[in-house]
Amino acid sequence: MEINSQCREAKSFLQSLWTRAEAYLDSDLSLKITRDFHQRFWELYLASALLDAGLPLLPRKSERVMAGPDICISIGPERRIWVEAVAVSPGTGPDAVQEATPGVAQDVPDDPIKLRLLNAFDEKYRKHSAYLKKGVVCPSDPYVIAINAAMVPSAMLEREVPRIVRSLLPFGHSVIHLDRESLKAVGSGHRYQGTVTKLSGAEIPTDAFLNSTFGSVSAVLYSWVDAFNHPDELGADLLLLHNPLALNSLDLGFLRRGHEFWVEWSLRGKTWNMETQVSES
Repeated sequence: MEINSQCREAKSFLQSLWTRAEAYLDSDLSLKITRDFHQRFWELYLASALLDAGLPLLPRKSERVMAGPDICISIGPERRIWVEAVAVSPGTGPDAVQEATPGVAQDVPDDPIKLRLLNAFDEKYRKHSAYLKKGVVCPSDPYVIAINAAMVPSAMLEREVPRIVRSLLPFGHSVIHLDRESLKAVGSGHRYQGTVTKLSGAEIPTDAFLNSTFGSVSAVLYSWVDAFNHPDELGADLLLLHNPLALNSLDLGFLRRGHEFWVEWSLRGKTWNMETQVSES
C-alpha cells in the first residue's frame, strides 16, 4: 500500500522525535504507542520540545524516575520538576463533545470542551497524591500537568483568552464598557464565569487556580498539536499557565517557548489582572 505524502511526513516527524526523546520516556513506549498512539505521541513531542528548549531532562534509568510522572526535569541536587502528560478524549455520554456537522452553522461547544479539560486536570491532580504517598515525588517538587486536546472536536477554535485559561480561571465572555451619554467604548473586560454546567445540572468549578486546594499543581501546559499538525519550531505551540497559588511555583520564562500566562494581583480591593507573554527561544 502506498503511503501518501502527509503520512510520510508524519512518520518522519515521529521518527525524529523518537531519536531525540526515547531515553527520557518509558522503555515500553514502542509497545504502548501501537495501542494508544496520540497519548504516546504527546509524551514524545513534549519531551522533545522541552529538550529543544534546553531544559535538562533526566533519563528514565533510576528507579525513582521510572516510577514517577511521565517526564522529569532536573533543577538542582535532589530537586525535580515532574510533568504528567494526558491526551484528552471527546468523552462519552450526554456531555461528550460531538463532531461538527459539515456545511451546518453551529456554535463551538465551548463548555463541553472545558468539561473535558477539567476532567483531565482533575484526574492528574489526584494522581499527584498517589505519587506523594509512594515517596516518588517530594512535597517540594514542582508538578506540571500537560494537557493535549487535539482529539477533541473543535478544541483548536479559540477566543482571545485561551480555553485552558478559562477552564482554570473564571473568565467568561468578553464585555465592552460604554459611556452612557456618548455611547463610546471606555473599557473592556470579561464576565465572571465560576462554573460550567453539565446536562445533568451539576456545576463544575472553573476557578481551580484561585483555590488553594489545588496548590500542589505548579502550572498547566497545553497544546492541540498532533502528528500531522505541528509547528516548525518544537514547542512554539505550547501554552504554560502558572498557578498563582502554587506551593512550588515555576519561574516566569521557564518554558522558553510558546506562550506563558500568569496572574498579577492588585492591591486595589480584590481586583486582579492576567498577564501574558510570548516566550522568545
